[in-house]
Amino acid sequence: MNQSAHPTRGTLAAAVAAAQASILETQPKAVLLGECVGRMGGAWGTSQGLAETFGPNRVMDLPLTEGGMLGYAIGMAMGGARPIVEISGPDRIPALMAQLQLELASMQQRSHGELGLPLILRVPSGASYGRGPYLQSSPAGTLSSIEGLIVASPASPADAASMLLGASQLQQPVVILEPAGLYGAQGAYTLEAGELKGAQRVREGSDVTILAWGGAVVQALSAAETCWQEGFDVEVIDLRVLQPLDLDTIGATLARTGRVVLATDGVCPGSDNLLSQVTQQAFLHLEAPPKTVSLSSPADVDFLIQTALESANY
Repeated sequence: MNQSAHPTRGTLAAAVAAAQASILETQPKAVLLGECVGRMGGAWGTSQGLAETFGPNRVMDLPLTEGGMLGYAIGMAMGGARPIVEISGPDRIPALMAQLQLELASMQQRSHGELGLPLILRVPSGASYGRGPYLQSSPAGTLSSIEGLIVASPASPADAASMLLGASQLQQPVVILEPAGLYGAQGAYTLEAGELKGAQRVREGSDVTILAWGGAVVQALSAAETCWQEGFDVEVIDLRVLQPLDLDTIGATLARTGRVVLATDGVCPGSDNLLSQVTQQAFLHLEAPPKTVSLSSPADVDFLIQTALESANY
């Protein structure tokens, strides 16, 4: 199962599954926990075949209780294991905030640097067809306000694999927000660990900058092409890592364009935290007020599942 040097083409879900298989194979202390990661192979197929390969002591189906699952994983990490936890949806995050902030993220500080928690929390999030208001939300803004967490979101199979493998090398907790709308997206990936730092400019422009992550990157690139046809030159930055933000790259792009739009992957409570950091970094470069847009549904629009409207959008 060694694909580390050879590119493989597949979906983002397949890239996540391959990366998890590689971690379980090469790290004896790694375990995968979730509500349906075993017999079902993951709600999105991100752990297909892993239970059969590694057995029930390494790939564990746990009851539908996210707080218990996260508490169990924190205890395992304190005991020397390297748990990967799959949460079924972004709507579960608010109930976990106390554990994430007061137990998981602060452990290294509370132990004076002696105890790190090598735990990976995987969360499908953001806009996707037919998922309704709860499952289309994005906890990125809220999670990015928690010091001690690394929060990342891939926009391609390549980043999905490299982020997960990179997170498995760290001694601190990492939250990976996997774009549910891109689980079926195709692309090439390798099983090589990447650094969980740095934004990436994916389209050059001179008039305005769109900052995006996850599934919003794809839609931002599409919007930029439309704007080009209408005479506007849009730069698109894939933030990739939301905590800590790559403020140097953000400052550089706003020095060129002077205008910024933060495009969130789904309805994103707490996105003002991200926009505040951007504004503080580049205030003197701004020629217009910064804007935030959601690429799933505006706050003043009925957010029931409207299949006809969603079919027109996706």
